[in-house]
Amino acid sequence: MWHGLSFAGKFDPDFFVGFSAPPPQAGEQTATQRLDNKLAVEARAKRRQAIKFARLRDKITRGECARGIALSTKQQDLLALYDDGTLLAEANRLTRISGNGRLRHSDGSFVDIGGSTGGYTRTVLYDWQAPDLTKFEPVDPGDVTEFEPVDPGDVSQLATMD
Repeated sequence: MWHGLSFAGKFDPDFFVGFSAPPPQAGEQTATQRLDNKLAVEARAKRRQAIKFARLRDKITRGECARGIALSTKQQDLLALYDDGTLLAEANRLTRISGNGRLRHSDGSFVDIGGSTGGYTRTVLYDWQAPDLTKFEPVDPGDVTEFEPVDPGDVSQLATMD
């Protein structure tokens, strides 16, 4: 821009009217893929926040916090979802839909999925193989095989993530 302005000596906004948006680059995510990734990241963040509140609840129970510190109703509601495994199931479901991230079991073990979990070098040098998602325990509350995929246009399915 500066080169054009300094060479021409003036700025003409009509010059840019004929240009269109650049074509998408190879490998660029679609709007649906970006939305799926956003929802999965938010679900995992909500679960991590609930873990933080669980630690705070434990400190309050043990009496290690100053008097007057208590969890709000909203924090307690989030903890209830964490305690019954709903947050883990939702995070795993949205992570599987997005196709990128970490699927976690309730026992703390996990399986990484996505594009950067393997590759040619790892395959050749380290005899790496893609994770087998069929070994994801069906009796585990974190299993996502029983859930239907989220329709990005259906706002009613996203109400549990507020």
